Amino acid sequence: MQVLELGFSMERDVSIMFMLVVALLSSWCAIAMRTCGNCGRYPVPYPLSTGPSCGDQLYKLRCTAGTLWFDALNGSSYMITSITPLTRRIIIRPAGLAAKTCISSDLRSQGIQLNDKLPFSIATSNTVLLLNCKDAMLHLKPPLDCAPTSLCHNYIRDVAAPCMSQPICCTFKISGPQNNHMITVHDGGCQAYQSFVNLNLKAVSLKKWPEPGVEIEWALPKEPIYPKCRPGKPCKKPKKKTAVFAGAAIAGVAVLVTVVVGIIFYKQHQRIRKAQKNLVRERKEMLNSKCSGKSARIFTGKEIAKATNNFCKDNLIGSGGVLGEDRLMDDIDPVLKEGASKLELETMKALGSLAEACLDEKRQNRPSMKEVADEIEYIISITTSGKVSKC
Repeated sequence: MQVLELGFSMERDVSIMFMLVVALLSSWCAIAMRTCGNCGRYPVPYPLSTGPSCGDQLYKLRCTAGTLWFDALNGSSYMITSITPLTRRIIIRPAGLAAKTCISSDLRSQGIQLNDKLPFSIATSNTVLLLNCKDAMLHLKPPLDCAPTSLCHNYIRDVAAPCMSQPICCTFKISGPQNNHMITVHDGGCQAYQSFVNLNLKAVSLKKWPEPGVEIEWALPKEPIYPKCRPGKPCKKPKKKTAVFAGAAIAGVAVLVTVVVGIIFYKQHQRIRKAQKNLVRERKEMLNSKCSGKSARIFTGKEIAKATNNFCKDNLIGSGGVLGEDRLMDDIDPVLKEGASKLELETMKALGSLAEACLDEKRQNRPSMKEVADEIEYIISITTSGKVSKC
């Protein structure tokens, strides 16, 4: 019991220490990385920034009236509908068609144009449909697919009725650096577009087009470049360290502490399990050494009942053994005997006789564990029935 209590106490202490360390380090990381607050219902994870005092200023977004916006080149802005920090992705809603036309509402800004000096790029998960295209688009090579069987024709037929009068359209999938910073529309090429993230062609075949979207990914923040040391002069590190380094350092410490605490917890758990196994083994050895004689002879409950006329006092089993009846009752705690009924006293005597047999000096005379269990079960059945025969 002490081993179990000690084990639970150790596990509780280690768990509390682990939670405190994680909570403390998490708060340090949050402070060091200067995470921006929520914008409406969207958390703004580091390094994304909605203000000059939080996040990384290369990763600027705009928060207006609880809505997040992604600002592209040429004055165009797109509402953010999703942020996934784990994969470093955001999804923006592309511009729709101008009323009753097959022209994108962002044609003036030439579609989505990203600044290639910033850490944002259009992800390869996007499938782009170019609509209302000129004849010149037909001469372009893959990845553009401007064939009559291109997927864009399905979209025009199912969703974009104003584009039916402009039969040339193309489909392409963002595939690499050559087209990962722009989805271009202009008067000399295609005047409209639509984009879908991870497009499911089976759903499209059933005319179930998903919500349009353009998935944009951001690169990890770059490490700062320290100035080279001048000959004969000590190197000076910049006074202001970036939030990335601070966050990375604390995150490293958090991982290290987590590993150490985990090792401590594991070792304590192993010690507890070993102590429990030792305790079980010692108990088995004690039982085997005192009550395991295979050739032992013990009277069964039925034999005792028959021989003593169902525990009649005049024929009490054990009265002729090593301990007489009086001596046997003397060894029983007076508190148990006080106020006990006749049935309870007779039960004590029967159990005492059983204990006496288990303590026989000769191993071969001791009852086996099975015989002891059977005897106790029979005595209990007599006790619960509440019947004691009169002599």
